[in-house]
Amino acid sequence: MPPLEQQKTLLTWIGSADLKSQGTGDGPVAQLLASGWFSSVHYLFTGDNEAAATSLMGGLGNKYRIQLCPHNAGTLVPVDHAAIYDFVAPIWDQISREVNPEKIILNVTSGTPAMAAIMLYLGKTRGADTYSTREARHAAGGQRLVPVEWSFGPALRRPLADQPDDRIPGLSDYELSDLKKLAPSDLNILILGETGTGKSYLARQIHKLSARTGELQEISGAEFSDDQTMATSRLFGHIKGAFTGADKAADGAFREADGGTLFLDEVGELRPDMQSFLLKAVQEKQITPLGEKKSQPVNVRLITATNRDLLAEISANRFRSDLYYRLAEHVIHIKPVRDLPSKDLENLLLHLLNKISTTYGVAKNLNARTLELLLKYPWPGNIRQIEHVLKRLYLLSDGLEISERRAVVELKRPVPQAPGLTGLGPATDPYAKLPLSRAVDLYRLDRVEEALRLSKDRATAAKSLGLSPQTLNNYEKAGQTARNGGR
Repeated sequence: MPPLEQQKTLLTWIGSADLKSQGTGDGPVAQLLASGWFSSVHYLFTGDNEAAATSLMGGLGNKYRIQLCPHNAGTLVPVDHAAIYDFVAPIWDQISREVNPEKIILNVTSGTPAMAAIMLYLGKTRGADTYSTREARHAAGGQRLVPVEWSFGPALRRPLADQPDDRIPGLSDYELSDLKKLAPSDLNILILGETGTGKSYLARQIHKLSARTGELQEISGAEFSDDQTMATSRLFGHIKGAFTGADKAADGAFREADGGTLFLDEVGELRPDMQSFLLKAVQEKQITPLGEKKSQPVNVRLITATNRDLLAEISANRFRSDLYYRLAEHVIHIKPVRDLPSKDLENLLLHLLNKISTTYGVAKNLNARTLELLLKYPWPGNIRQIEHVLKRLYLLSDGLEISERRAVVELKRPVPQAPGLTGLGPATDPYAKLPLSRAVDLYRLDRVEEALRLSKDRATAAKSLGLSPQTLNNYEKAGQTARNGGR
């Protein structure tokens, strides 16, 4: 055992492997404490494991004469990265005020993968460089300490919640590079794209990448009422008594965003009078709340978005050209999902499914045929539709693999057409881009399986489809061949 001055402090979760091995000494935490490396241990556990964790650690503490510091996470969801971070970070800060961070060892073997990920993140952003891990080839010797060298560690010094996500579908690498250069500036940015392409999400990422210290405020041009007084108040605020019902003063969106960013979605929906008021505020960088006589300066970076063709709206005299050029100091056009390269769409599907799996705590996968079907579907509702479809597929799938049959049923749901798409066709037919013979076989199989599900026997199912039992069998066999890659 090393001298007391060389002993370290352990920060660890109590995981299922620790609890299951209680009394045997084989658990990760038990093996660590048996090493004699530690004089104290801060152990973390969820509320439903409180009794078992207390019993386990009480025995180990007495056996090895180690100071115990318990931390109950209550009802924390063990796969929620943000919640885990919010719980563990203050504990880390407490320990690091009492102990040199170089003497803190983080156990990344116990607990869920999300818990291990946050341990790694905290260590690399707060000063610890040594972790305890357990690899198969070292299992006989128990736990071992390993340094984890991350050359990019300094880049993680910003808080986790402030890290923007580079996954912005619909932007090329070149466009993304330009955006990262322009985001820290005060240029007003106009985002163009169909409904559901992620315009609001992109605006939030731009704000995160900016140097602005104020908050991001989000409003929609479509929410302004036909009442000019109320619309003006929503944007610029009012003083008490400015109009009937104004019992107290209100700041308005511009003053709420002072020092930060104002994201005005659906800017193409603004009425002409509101366009004039907005132009004046952008030009002069001043606003006049309703009832106020003097203008007030505001420091606001404006990001706007629309699914309308504003140049066409200008030609039709429905949108002011001078306002357009004030808003469009830089223009970003997000591609619809149907125009994404296949690999980008695949990455997006897997990324969103992984987020859903993390939320619900069970990893589910797309089989190859399901992925092919989703890649060929044109997604008229764009990313928003993908998120909704994947969530339903995840929740409705019985096993850990999402089947093609389930996806076919889901993609047949009617959806509004995106601008430029009319009538039926690829947007509502999940088989539209498949070879005709295979599409027919898969469609027949879908009808046969649905009839079999609703009928008491195969003869009744065949009758409901107007088929003979033999024809039903033939359709089923051909469809299964097509589903497995034949034809």
